[in-house]
Amino acid sequence: MRRVPVYKLRSLVLAGIAVLLTGVLLVGARQNHWVYAGVLLAVQLLCVATWIRATKPAGWALVGGVALLVGGLADVGAVLWKSTSLAPVAYALATGFLLAVFGQLARRDGRARLTEAFAANLSLNVLVVGYPVALILVRQDSGARTLGVCLLAAGAAVAVARIVDIVPVGPRLAPDVPRPLLGLLLGIVAGVGVAVAVAQLRTDLPVLHAVLMGVVTAGAAVLADLAVAYFEADESGSEWTNWLASARGPVTAFAVAIPVAYVASVLIQGV
Repeated sequence: MRRVPVYKLRSLVLAGIAVLLTGVLLVGARQNHWVYAGVLLAVQLLCVATWIRATKPAGWALVGGVALLVGGLADVGAVLWKSTSLAPVAYALATGFLLAVFGQLARRDGRARLTEAFAANLSLNVLVVGYPVALILVRQDSGARTLGVCLLAAGAAVAVARIVDIVPVGPRLAPDVPRPLLGLLLGIVAGVGVAVAVAQLRTDLPVLHAVLMGVVTAGAAVLADLAVAYFEADESGSEWTNWLASARGPVTAFAVAIPVAYVASVLIQGV
């Protein structure tokens, strides 16, 4: 099996994107809810653009349009919903499912292409509704501090993992996936360390809670970023040279880490 080289400049750029996304999401969380919704919509647009460019699904305009509409609905619902629950996100996702069904059935590209495009639409819808969960968190009493700790943990984990990837030390998980195991492990350790440090310096979050939230959030972010690398390995290989397509790794990491942070805050804070 072909051993794909680690592209050092790309790894550093993706680490920088992870840091930039962390800063954008943190700064946005300190603004009013409508401004934060606009920030999240911009990140959702980036998420859609990276996945559309990478996978090139049939009917890509319809796939991207539905995903952006679903993301926008979830953003608005997260601001306007009276209670801080996941209900607006669930309703937006259900709406996206119906739109994807009717939209794809209206196309005439054959059953195989229809199935492929429908699967791409559903997957992208699930990703974009992950971001509005941050809005739900900041509306809770202690949600802002929890979100801050978890965003920093996720960002540090992805950034450190990508930086350590350029050091050719240790085994890989697969020859055609240029992600050494060392980077993944050190990324999670860094994420937990940042979570504990921030919790001690800026919040009154107990150390044990910070450790647990750091572990689950950093782990989820790193694994989501790694999953994208496996997707890229299964694709034609040309996307390794496309910058926009490769940026979906950090973008996807936060789309997964934010809902995980919400679940972790509910479970751990109730301990």
